[in-house]
Amino acid sequence: MFGFFIYYAVIDDTNFKARFRCLGEEGYVYPPKVRKRIKLQHMLVVALLFAVLSLATLTGCGAGSGQKGAATGESTAATVTASNSGMTEQSTINSFTASYDEYGLIKPNFFYSIYTDSFWSIQADVAENVWDPNTKTVVRIDIQKPAGSDMLSVGGKTFAIEDNAPYEKFPGSFLVFNGQKSTLRRVEAGTISFSPDSILSGYVNGSYDVLLTDYDSAIFPTPHYRLMGTFSFKAGTYNAIL
Repeated sequence: MFGFFIYYAVIDDTNFKARFRCLGEEGYVYPPKVRKRIKLQHMLVVALLFAVLSLATLTGCGAGSGQKGAATGESTAATVTASNSGMTEQSTINSFTASYDEYGLIKPNFFYSIYTDSFWSIQADVAENVWDPNTKTVVRIDIQKPAGSDMLSVGGKTFAIEDNAPYEKFPGSFLVFNGQKSTLRRVEAGTISFSPDSILSGYVNGSYDVLLTDYDSAIFPTPHYRLMGTFSFKAGTYNAIL
């Protein structure tokens, strides 16, 4: 029911703008008031999205770490969470780089990190600001806290994406959207490492060396792409690259 309401609200927003545009052209309404009402409606939809995401604890956000199925994730919804969870804007504290990229990732310009009692996430996006409805997610890394246990300790650890590797399996998802809302590109192998001083509730620094399988491709055999780079985030903050 929540999902239907959100869908309706977003679709109705388009009709809302169209109706007021026509009224403005006919002289029935004053344009600044129209913009104010549109912004208010956006804020109401944003608040609802955040409430739903909180109740769902962001389960089933996508497929990664070798999971089956399409990786799905609403980058706008993720940004909404950032803007409603007491986050603070920083200047240049967060970053995500790709030092080796066989696939061709689009370059992100907006970064943020979420930390709650049940969920940790870092994200590299293309966006104008934290409210941008046209946000495009490039890469997202998530870890969800297991029920009845403490949040994972990651300091000084290297995790494996795939099963049966020499490292502990990464208990989260490494998702590559590259600007799309749903994709069959999956990270199925590789490693993700954290510096010794990394703590999910504070600063996290690390690197990744992963293999991306593109099941969206029409090429046979299915192509694989290696991605390598670094990330550095502070929980509860966001920033843009100017």
